[in-house]
Amino acid sequence: MLRIFAISTLLLLSGWAYGASETAIEFSYVNTADEWDATIKKATSEGRYVFVDVYTDWCGYCKMMDRDVFSDQQLGARFNEDFVNVKLDAETEFGEMFAYLYDVTGFPTYLFFDAEENLLGAIEGYNELEAFASQTDNIISSAHRLPELKAKMEAGNASRAERREYAVMIAEADPEAAVAIAREEAGKLTLAEVSDPANVPFMTTFGFPIDGPIWTLVKANAETVSEGLGENGVTRYVGSVYNNALTDAVEGQDVELMELIIAEVLPVYLGGEIAEIPAAAFITRKLYYGNLAQEEAYKKLVEEYAASGGTEGDPDFWYNQAYEVVEQYNAGKMLTMVYPWLDGYLAIHEGDFDALALYAYALGMGGEYGKARQKAEEALSVSVSDDQKAMAQDILDLIDQATDTGE
Repeated sequence: MLRIFAISTLLLLSGWAYGASETAIEFSYVNTADEWDATIKKATSEGRYVFVDVYTDWCGYCKMMDRDVFSDQQLGARFNEDFVNVKLDAETEFGEMFAYLYDVTGFPTYLFFDAEENLLGAIEGYNELEAFASQTDNIISSAHRLPELKAKMEAGNASRAERREYAVMIAEADPEAAVAIAREEAGKLTLAEVSDPANVPFMTTFGFPIDGPIWTLVKANAETVSEGLGENGVTRYVGSVYNNALTDAVEGQDVELMELIIAEVLPVYLGGEIAEIPAAAFITRKLYYGNLAQEEAYKKLVEEYAASGGTEGDPDFWYNQAYEVVEQYNAGKMLTMVYPWLDGYLAIHEGDFDALALYAYALGMGGEYGKARQKAEEALSVSVSDDQKAMAQDILDLIDQATDTGE
């Protein structure tokens, strides 16, 4: 059942087929600078904030947010009262400029502005309803608090805690000023302060350099910090260290930094669960090689992990590895490496619908439409439920569309 859902999600993410969803939030569309100016004027005259949904037509998660989150009547009522809500296509001429100006690098991205066009905050990617509403609350609460803190900063009488709070609030709108404040405050944090949950937002925003003072203090006192922050706080902070350091490693193609993350960050994140480290290290290396499209290193890593016992207790190991590549790294040789994995899986799990559907999808994305059709027809022949039949037929229809348009 879970694997069937996974395949369905792939189809949604591909942008091949996904119907538009009605939303409870009342959106208008902004395609030009004049329309954006009109939006700001409307927010000013009505005393509202501006909410911007930056999307693309091919973004499956954007459509899922419309369906799963923005369809909620209570959320819609709140947004329609408090915001001027607009959708902005990042692939129009104005949209590209707007996305560049506000450093939008993934979709969907949701931006919040005040009526003076100041960026108040951003939410990235797909979020469940509760998480999205909570983040919105935090952004707007900060907007209300910001003028008071700004006045104290300008008067020079803000406390250290207020300086940290202010730095977090302006991190999106004025990153240079925020980093300058944070750099000064980070070096002053004590063990008691890094163990205080109140400082998690500051640490999550600014405390991720793996050679910085905050991580150095946390790493040296991991047990004390974990007791103070609790599981949620540790997950948020150490997760930010992991994600940002891994991003730096990928961008710098720094394999030594990636290995340092495994050696230093994973043990703290896992709370001393030594048995979990090999699997977490495996995932980390896959993220590194996958994002760099280093297919040979990725393939060697997966196959060596399997040979060392990584498939033990996981009969779907090769299916899962193939699915992960198809979902996240679906281009060129990264994509074609999954074909022998799926061949081997199907040799053992003959007639497995999910594997055949995934295989057909991967071949279609790789432009091998004849082979894709063959696998899709095999999937259709072994389908049992109506959902399976519909999914297999959808893949066949998509292959027809691709071949008809010459894609």
